Amino acid sequence: MSIFGVGDGNYLNPIAFERKLGPDGATHKAKVTDYLPFKEVIDSLVKYTKPVGPTNFQFILDLDKLKYLLLEVNPRISSSTSIRQKFGVNESQMCLEYYLFSRIPVVQSMKYGYAERYIDEVVTYDSDNI
Repeated sequence: MSIFGVGDGNYLNPIAFERKLGPDGATHKAKVTDYLPFKEVIDSLVKYTKPVGPTNFQFILDLDKLKYLLLEVNPRISSSTSIRQKFGVNESQMCLEYYLFSRIPVVQSMKYGYAERYIDEVVTYDSDNI
């Protein structure tokens, strides 16, 4: 769950992912999901802590109680920022608006969908060495 905090207890552009982590601990698969199950907790935390900028809240599902539990809070741009941008939530753009131009970022139009991350190398050889 990610938000952009504006420092006064309010936030913009919430987006939630159901994620599967890869062996390196980064997001390998992500599905955009409804953030309403987290809204009450997020509203309380943001009101109390007043984050500024990109802030990530990670939850874990307690299968015995069928309840989400807060795992950690990360006030930073995360490795899944590029995935969020593809679904319409561009944290880099919001940071420029907020920090460089001193403007509250615009509310962005989020898209729903599924992403899978692949890592590969692109190699270009010098023509002298072929």
